[in-house]
Amino acid sequence: MNQDPYVVFSNAKGNAISAVIAWLGSVLGPAFIVGAWGDYDDWPQFVGLGLALYTLFSIKKGFGELRKGIYSDFVVYSLVPLLLPVAILVWLWVSGG
Repeated sequence: MNQDPYVVFSNAKGNAISAVIAWLGSVLGPAFIVGAWGDYDDWPQFVGLGLALYTLFSIKKGFGELRKGIYSDFVVYSLVPLLLPVAILVWLWVSGG
């Protein structure tokens, strides 16, 4: 593994940003879509659609990595975006929010 440290850092930073956007998109995308439902010219709905599409592509990437045998990328790109909205909804239901 004879790589330049800058290349390794840039790749790690890019993957981290991509994962965080997918995690936020899994929660905020549907929230923006539901919040702007019916106003088809309102910007939150388009932002929500963009975040939801980004999250779907991230989930697809995660399942592709699972086929290659890279389980950490599967967890980061697929499992967390799928389970995060469920965990937040359960938390809101339990807390009475």
